[in-house]
Amino acid sequence: MIMNQNLNDQEAFTAALTLAIIAPTEKQANSALELAQKLAHNLSAKDRDLCMKGVEVAFDLQRIFGDG
Repeated sequence: MIMNQNLNDQEAFTAALTLAIIAPTEKQANSALELAQKLAHNLSAKDRDLCMKGVEVAFDLQRIFGDG
């Protein structure tokens, strides 16, 4: 579970973005997005961009290669 992890700001921002995308409900997605927005204030623009690119690449790889 993510809440039990000691994440740095970049990891927490990346996790929140990911959760916003995969959340099963709109309410959960909105909560994750709100958290990501709060965490974004602790990061430089470069760090935010790198985290967002990391999420994008991860989902692209998932789409290309799937689960198996």
